[in-house]
Amino acid sequence: MKARVQKRPSYLVEYESFSKYSIIAGIDEVGRGALAGPVVAGIVAITKQYKPIPRVHDSKQLTVKQREQIFEKLRRAGGALWAVGAASNFEIDRLGIREATKRAMLRAYWQLDIRPELVFVDGEKSVIKLPVNNVYYFDKGDEKFHVIALASIVAKVVRDRIMRRYSAVYPKYRFSQNKGYGTEAHQRSICAYGPCSLHRQTFLKKIAKKTIK
Repeated sequence: MKARVQKRPSYLVEYESFSKYSIIAGIDEVGRGALAGPVVAGIVAITKQYKPIPRVHDSKQLTVKQREQIFEKLRRAGGALWAVGAASNFEIDRLGIREATKRAMLRAYWQLDIRPELVFVDGEKSVIKLPVNNVYYFDKGDEKFHVIALASIVAKVVRDRIMRRYSAVYPKYRFSQNKGYGTEAHQRSICAYGPCSLHRQTFLKKIAKKTIK
């Protein structure tokens, strides 16, 4: 049986859109489903001067090395700017993950040094409202649009770096390996040691009832 090869996000829509718009951006987030740490949103804005970075893909389809390489290329790329925004685990517990994600995306948007004229957002329309006339929302947009995939890579690289730093503070939970997601080993650590200040308390209700045999 042949392995299924997922099609890479296209740059065609962005390329054609430059006939009407001079600055196009994509927004995506990572960390919604994690048990610990912040939710992080990335935004990438490109102009006509941008030359598409090869092998860009939804961040989940790339290895750590591939994401880091693309991120470094983006940092050096002409005609491209990026920014990130985050909402802490405390905000997630207080506001809920949906509202916290909105805040992270808005923070990323306002951190950007330029104002895009056209924005592609990963997710449903209710995920965020931006002060831009031309905003379009796409389910699994990071699998379809080059600029959203770039945003997902930025968000993933930045969040992973944050979680690796926290791993040195809370070594029992091995955040450098699980990045705060609910792996079996991570859940066992929570049951054995209890949550730390980085955990999302509202995400741990089911885990708190587990008994390790």
